[in-house]
Amino acid sequence: NGSKIIVNRQTATREIWVAAKSGGYHFSRKGAAWHDTRDGMELFAALGKQASEQAGEAVSF
Repeated sequence: NGSKIIVNRQTATREIWVAAKSGGYHFSRKGAAWHDTRDGMELFAALGKQASEQAGEAVSF
């Protein structure tokens, strides 16, 4: 469908930012993984959810 998900490293804040159709998300490192600063969802789980919503079919990472 041509939609995109943008993943960007924010070195000043030590975060990873994700922009998707569903909104903007900030992820900070906790232990060995990156988690959403609002709901705690792990980065790759969140990317799979966002990609699945945008693609209209199951996507996983």
